[in-house]
Amino acid sequence: FKSRDSEDLGKKTIKGMLCRGYRTFLNGDKNSQVESWFNDRTGCLVASTTPNRKSSTILTRYISRQPKETLFSIPAGYK
Repeated sequence: FKSRDSEDLGKKTIKGMLCRGYRTFLNGDKNSQVESWFNDRTGCLVASTTPNRKSSTILTRYISRQPKETLFSIPAGYK
């Protein structure tokens, strides 16, 4: 969304997180705009709306912590 074709919407707080917004268009179609808001600290998508397609997405839960090391361990006996 941080492209030369997107419009910077500035900053606003969503669900207690400071976010930066961008407006862009799907496949360059001016009738299919997408407005997306990203958390400034993590870069995580917090909210996105596509009015013409009547769809929206909002982050409902975010936990900031390191993943368990076991998620990156090769299981015993793996070949």
